[in-house]
Amino acid sequence: LSILYCQPIRCVNQIQEVCTTIERTINRTVQNTLRQLEKDCESIIKITKRQLEENSAQAAKNRRMWIQRLFFRSMMYLAPLSLVASFIISNTSRENLNDIMGEDLANTSLIWAWCVSKIWNWISGESYLLVLIMLLGFMFVSMMLANCCYSTKTTLTRKEKKQLGANRDYVERVVVEKKTQFYEMYLSQCISEQEII
Repeated sequence: LSILYCQPIRCVNQIQEVCTTIERTINRTVQNTLRQLEKDCESIIKITKRQLEENSAQAAKNRRMWIQRLFFRSMMYLAPLSLVASFIISNTSRENLNDIMGEDLANTSLIWAWCVSKIWNWISGESYLLVLIMLLGFMFVSMMLANCCYSTKTTLTRKEKKQLGANRDYVERVVVEKKTQFYEMYLSQCISEQEII
């Protein structure tokens, strides 16, 4: 029996190796998780900022399109309404116009009606049909341009913009701050473990 006790025991401490491997795996996982959290935060901030900028640009584009459509719609009705208004104004007495519109607006309307009637009087008897066809063509082209200019796209509602901004602010203020705290806790834990060893 004494011979058995004298022989050196060859039992390697495998538990320490397993513990070291587990600790390295945990450290690597924590580092990867914190790194991924930082990337995700940056991605969320960048995406929400881009969406809000794109929405703002689209809203400005929609306003320009709306103004263009309004312009072409008004051009479509300008010539016929000018002729009708000129006819009505020229056949109404000056006193009635002063009573209805006021003196300044009545004078302006009479000058405008006189200009339109002079232009209409320049047209000879044979070319009335040609002018009428050109007027209808102008109205048709203006209508087509107005319809082409109304290709607006939907934009975010105020509630959606507010929600996106709130999400971005939450990520910037809370999540990034928590990630920093977690990283500092992780570093202090690593340092304290190194001091123990």
